[in-house]
Amino acid sequence: MTCPPLDLNTTSRCGASQYVEDVAIPNWKKIKDCIGGIAAQVYGYKISVKAVAPFDTVPNGLAQIADGIPINADGDRVLLIAQADPKQNGIWIAHDGNWSRPEDFLPASRAAASFVIAEEGATYADTAWICSTDKPVDLVDLDPLAWIQLVGGGSGVAAGMGLYATPGALNVGANPDGSILVNAADVQVGILATDAQHGDRGGGGLHALVTILTAGFMSAADKIKLDGIASGATNTPLSNVAPVNVTKAAAVAGVAVEASRRDHKHDIDTAAPVDIGTANVEGAATTLARSNHVHNHGNLPGGLLHAIVTAVAPGFTPTLPADSSKFLDGVGNWSTPIPTAGNFGRDFQSAASEGDSTTTSGTWQDKLTMTTPAMTGTYRLGFYFELKSNGSNKDAQGRCYNATDALEVGFDETPTRPANSFMMIGGFQEIVFTGAAKTFKIQYNFNDVSGTATIRRARLELWRVS
Repeated sequence: MTCPPLDLNTTSRCGASQYVEDVAIPNWKKIKDCIGGIAAQVYGYKISVKAVAPFDTVPNGLAQIADGIPINADGDRVLLIAQADPKQNGIWIAHDGNWSRPEDFLPASRAAASFVIAEEGATYADTAWICSTDKPVDLVDLDPLAWIQLVGGGSGVAAGMGLYATPGALNVGANPDGSILVNAADVQVGILATDAQHGDRGGGGLHALVTILTAGFMSAADKIKLDGIASGATNTPLSNVAPVNVTKAAAVAGVAVEASRRDHKHDIDTAAPVDIGTANVEGAATTLARSNHVHNHGNLPGGLLHAIVTAVAPGFTPTLPADSSKFLDGVGNWSTPIPTAGNFGRDFQSAASEGDSTTTSGTWQDKLTMTTPAMTGTYRLGFYFELKSNGSNKDAQGRCYNATDALEVGFDETPTRPANSFMMIGGFQEIVFTGAAKTFKIQYNFNDVSGTATIRRARLELWRVS
């Protein structure tokens, strides 16, 4: 290494280093850099840098920013630690053009354990840094170089997860929600400030309930069930093993004290009962339920074991004479059917629609619909409605229509009369039912070019005649 010649033509003051650098010895800065380079080769210590650039920085020009500090003077020393090409990491001297390596960090020199201090910076002012890349892959500009901040008195330990570094110290990060508290001498778990941080702290509302497949929180309903189990209940797991074949045994009342007498037994009677063609069968199935066993039921065909129905007690219905089904319709007695002549007025049903309905359509519109059940006999159908037109011609039409048989029961239209006057329309017709249901409708339309037909108070009534 070649150092610049020492020029001592000017008197210096002993102990006044800044004066010597700035005034007394013009070449003092170069001499200091040279001495620093020699010291760096011996001890690894480097002359301090102005700032650390903690992000990828272009090593060119005097318009760069390092840790919030402008690099705007030729000769500023900068430590780059986060270059996209890690071979560019390390100490640089800034210039108006391309930056250069300083005398204490020359290309192809060893960088392992190089130590430097940053003087300024928004975050890293007065921090120490060391090259953590080991030999032999530590050549400047030839090998990727890594730098770490020295903390804790120069221990070289970087702040890990949950920690942050300040000059000379590692610190534990306290959570602002109060869940982690950092005190002067210890760290403790805090108390959560709100339920939103952990569901419903009291009941665990954000946790799923336990199922037969997944662990979870117990529901309030399950807690009530568990509270209801008698004390002393035992854990008796169910078995999927087939039970032993059922064997016949005598009935035993049991001696257990609870209502179910869980130790009671039933015997199985295999004797043929009276008045039935099939005997009780014990069954041969090996399941506990004897799935193929048979029970008798007294005299099943004749129902001799059941009492006859009375006015005050349910029971079997006796044999009825012909046409006595009319009794079940609510009239007559057991032995005398209702004569046909007595059918008038039965099966009455009706439907009505009172409010106004309007149409301008020339096709039939439904105002009222009534569907009967399936019936047999002759019935009388009565219909009534009120109809008007907003014109004076016969342009509003109404009818009663048998939709099942596609027949008109009654038809009319508004006569020539003042507009907006309602006309009453109604009538009767006998309808024959042959075991099927029928649907009847009251319909209306407006059969002119323009205008409105209005219908109201539509009613249908049906009752039996014979």
